[in-house]
Order: sequence, then C-alpha cells, then structure tokens
Amino acid sequence: EYRRMMILLQLLSITPEKISIRKLSEQYFVSESSITNDLDYIETNLFGTNLYIKSDTQGAAIVGTESEIRAFLMKLLNNSIFNSTLNRITNDNISLVASGFSELNIKKISNILSSIFDSYNYNVENPYYTNLLTHLLILLKRFDKVIYQNNFKDITYANVIDIELDIAKKIINEIEKEFEIKIHPNEIRYVY
Repeated sequence: EYRRMMILLQLLSITPEKISIRKLSEQYFVSESSITNDLDYIETNLFGTNLYIKSDTQGAAIVGTESEIRAFLMKLLNNSIFNSTLNRITNDNISLVASGFSELNIKKISNILSSIFDSYNYNVENPYYTNLLTHLLILLKRFDKVIYQNNFKDITYANVIDIELDIAKKIINEIEKEFEIKIHPNEIRYVY
C-alpha cells in the first residue's frame, strides 16, 4: 500500500513527464511485473475522476487537467495527513507527506504563512490552514510542470476581500523570494 501510494504521489507530482517502469522497479526494489500490477491497482483508484494512467514504451504518466491533478493531490495529502477517524495528525501520516515533500520546504512554507498571518493579524483555522499549506507544497512541487491556460474569469472587485487578496499576493511573493523561483500570476488566484 505504501509503495503504491508513493508511486501515485510521484506520478501526480511529475505529470506530464513520464517515468519508466524499470526506473520504478529499481527505485522500490521490486520486479517490473510488480510495478505493472501497482499501476493497474492505482488506475482502479482513479475511477470517479477524469484522471487516467497512460503507458507506452517511454513510461507511464497520469493524464488530466492541472486543476484535477491538484485536487486529487490535495485529497490524497489531506487524507494522509489526518487520520480520518481520530481527526489528528499521526507519525505515519507525517512520514508519508514528508517523503513526498521536503521537511525543510514544509517548515519554510509554514513559517511564511505564520509570518504573513501574524503581520495582518489574520487567523486561519484548520482545515483551511492545512488545505492552504498542502496547496502551496503542491505548487512548489509542480510549478515548473504547469502549462497555464487563461481559464480564470477575472476577479470582480465587488466580490474581493482586499485583505485576502493582499495576503495571497504576499504569500506568492514570499515564496518566490524564499525559493528563488518565478511563479505564474495565476497562482495568486489559486491561493486567493
């Protein structure tokens, strides 16, 4: 189960890039037929979504829109962070998330959020904080893989809460500084 979850997270994180079955086999020290079985199992867990696995001689990749990929990653990560019956974070869940994301990056993002929320005297409670943290980790993991399309409607300023839009801009700006990357402006809308 753990290997399958890690393969799924890896596929979601690198898509549209492909990874070869051989590479996965070497990475997890199992046969290529075991990886093929894992991919079949993973594909059955994609039912109910518009995501699917595409395999060819170069490897396997998950196919879907960026919003579907992020939504599924969010669902997986949030489910793995919180034990659904006890609604608390467990060590096993932390290790699963930490293996998919750098612990240092988790701390950096958390510090950025804390600093910005404190400076605006703005309080965000769980599960919203967890969703935002998870979203930002996914953004970091995928920022260089996204092909942006102008599928956002313009924000109508009658519906904008100024402080929240300012916070979203500040979060993106601080992430760009901290990680020395350039993030597409559409990400401000995702965060907002």
